[in-house]
Amino acid sequence: ELFLDKHIMENTVLLQNCEAEETALRKKAEELCSQCVPVEKQLTEQIASLTALLPRYERIREMKTACQKEREKMEQCLVWCREKAEAYEEVYRQFFKEQAGILAADLEEGAPCPVCGSLSHPKKAVLSGKAPDQKKVEQAKKARDKAEKERLEAYEAFQKIKGQLDAEKAQIGEEKEEEVRQRLEALEQELEQRRGQAEAKGTRKAERRRVTRTAKAKGTARGAYS
Repeated sequence: ELFLDKHIMENTVLLQNCEAEETALRKKAEELCSQCVPVEKQLTEQIASLTALLPRYERIREMKTACQKEREKMEQCLVWCREKAEAYEEVYRQFFKEQAGILAADLEEGAPCPVCGSLSHPKKAVLSGKAPDQKKVEQAKKARDKAEKERLEAYEAFQKIKGQLDAEKAQIGEEKEEEVRQRLEALEQELEQRRGQAEAKGTRKAERRRVTRTAKAKGTARGAYS
């Protein structure tokens, strides 16, 4: 009987110790969980933010390509515009020079020039017979105006895509894509590690509960036997 009483007392002490340990562990686990949840939430938010950032780098690459094409188009339009402007100036110069020859053809010595009023005409302009007419001048002018319009449209298109590109760059700041990917990988690893630790703690907690239940069961059995 003394032997049984001794075992009952030992089991009772063991049971009390297990219960005290379980209570302490539960409290500690709750404290750790209250600390881990905000950290995991913060990590999840950072991961989501970086993940959403990655497609912006692809858009920037596409916009850079589009911006380069618009720049090349603008430069081509500028060259074409200059050519058309120079062509018009040349046509107009030849036309104007021919007009001087037309006026000079009717000038007589001693008669006043309708342009300058001079009575002497030692070097009268001569008709070339090859000068462009009024129609060609108008055609050259229309071609120049069309080229100028296209140049302005190309310039506006370039400025628009460049503004969009600059705005997109401003959104992501100075951080490079490779740096973002490295940060993302590190955060994902940290989150996975924290979740693994939490799972391991849960497993250990469950094992302690099992031990406690076993100790209780043994104590109850011995008590009934006595």
